[in-house]
Amino acid sequence: MIQDNIFNLIEILPTFGKINDGYYLGWKLPDFYQKHKKKIARCPQLQERIVLRCREVLDECPFDIDRVELKFFEHGPIIDVPGDACGIFPEGESYGCHNVDTPTQCLSLLVFGLVAMEETYKAMMLWEENPEADLEGEAQDRTYRLEKAMENKQFKPYKVISDEREFGDEIGIVMARTWQEAEETGKLLCGGVVARANPCFLTEPKAFPNLHIYEVRVRFEDGLDRTYGVLARKGFLAEEMVEEQIKRTPFLWPVKSIEVVSKSPIKPGVFSTD
Repeated sequence: MIQDNIFNLIEILPTFGKINDGYYLGWKLPDFYQKHKKKIARCPQLQERIVLRCREVLDECPFDIDRVELKFFEHGPIIDVPGDACGIFPEGESYGCHNVDTPTQCLSLLVFGLVAMEETYKAMMLWEENPEADLEGEAQDRTYRLEKAMENKQFKPYKVISDEREFGDEIGIVMARTWQEAEETGKLLCGGVVARANPCFLTEPKAFPNLHIYEVRVRFEDGLDRTYGVLARKGFLAEEMVEEQIKRTPFLWPVKSIEVVSKSPIKPGVFSTD
């Protein structure tokens, strides 16, 4: 039985942590894995089960990882996540890692790896009990590329870049789920002159207030109305901003009232006080 071969559970538990400028992750493979590993590439049902479980993890776990690549070979599955060739792979009697630079990469690979090993060990228990089981077809290398559903992706800061001298190199920072979404959002802000959007890491606190466009109407004692377009978080703040503006602008007639008459989301356009 397989259980008899697992003489030391501690040896096959994963180890991970920080080392030098990166992170390490790995675990020893039990003896029965070496016996059955070549069957992995001949069992599409196992591969599909691993892919299904990893897709669930990708969509449900709060890791800042939007995609994962699973490669099935005779020596075992290889799992890659975004980075500089970042992933885990079987090497001899153990699993090792390559270019794991961040805690997010390390923890996500750990979870994906445990999911893959759980399903693999379940299949190997069946193969151990049924050594004559006929697997479908010849060994075939397969690659599956999974991407997190758009509604489950996290918003991240992107630096919006333009080649137009009028705007300079950097237009600003946009919160988006993908670089394509960041580019489209940036185009709305500056009239379509965005060249590209690059992920960025903020080095200082930055606020992204929820702003709206308020139309504020000012009525004077002489019956004249004047309308202002104001960018603000709340209606009363828009009214206060207009009141301060009027104090700095000489008018012949005193103000009768200041009130918000409409509120709308931010859209491309020109604000006018006329």
